Amino acid sequence: MKKKYKVIIFGGSGFLGSHLSDLLSKKNFNVTIFDIKQKKQKTKSINFIKGSITNKKKILQILKGYDYVFNFAAISDIAKANIDPVKTINQNFLGNVNILEAIKKQKNVKRFIFASSIYAISSQGEFYSSTKRSSENIIENYSNKYGLKFSILRYGSIYGTRTNSLNAIHNFILQGMYTKKIIRKGLGNEVRSYINVKDAAKITHKILDKKFQNKYINIIGKNKLKVREVINIIKNKLNLKKIVFKKNEKLQYHYNKSPYSYKLIRGITISPKQPIPLKKGLDEIINELNVKS
Repeated sequence: MKKKYKVIIFGGSGFLGSHLSDLLSKKNFNVTIFDIKQKKQKTKSINFIKGSITNKKKILQILKGYDYVFNFAAISDIAKANIDPVKTINQNFLGNVNILEAIKKQKNVKRFIFASSIYAISSQGEFYSSTKRSSENIIENYSNKYGLKFSILRYGSIYGTRTNSLNAIHNFILQGMYTKKIIRKGLGNEVRSYINVKDAAKITHKILDKKFQNKYINIIGKNKLKVREVINIIKNKLNLKKIVFKKNEKLQYHYNKSPYSYKLIRGITISPKQPIPLKKGLDEIINELNVKS
């Protein structure tokens, strides 16, 4: 009989997390959601633990006996993340560290799967991007020091059911349905590779294959589209007459055509023109210690 693996999904009540929890449950995984609220689509076979990943003590208490640990808990809206940097750092970065610390004490965890973002490798996104990038780095540190096995998933532009007005496509549809028009900052020439949340969940399940262990995976849609093209599709579906592109207003924090723009700043090297000789510096330290003794 095939083993029924136990998984816990931090943030499993959210947009992608809820779809993933349903899929894994159907795939005969024993699924537990850890979140601040229970998902609306309740499933009897899915367990629920109420809590926040900022609560280190509670995570240490409950994280026992799981084969796979997913972290989808984060402030995911870029604008919202940049309004309160401290809250974003506590949730997105330190919360992730709390989970890593708990995993460190568990020998049976086969893999830690972290929901990063394509913005981790973008020069845009500011505090949001920084927390994702920093989390990726710290996961590698834990892997190198403690033997943690991981998969880092950089999700692109996800759309689909169970999201809210903070999601761009969802917002366009809501505008069209309730105001009979769609307003968008900029000209809508930004290029995106949209991926449906159900497709993203299926790929997330597939990365549990051993060949994706200790790998970074960019999960994006197959086709590239300009945002204005998507808006026009929605316009036609809803029989709208008006679309407004505010060309004088820039869309803050978001990339234009490609997210692959982050480059490590090597820094400027400056050395003293007339350095204190090493031997003299050592003598100064020895003399200081002799005086103290």
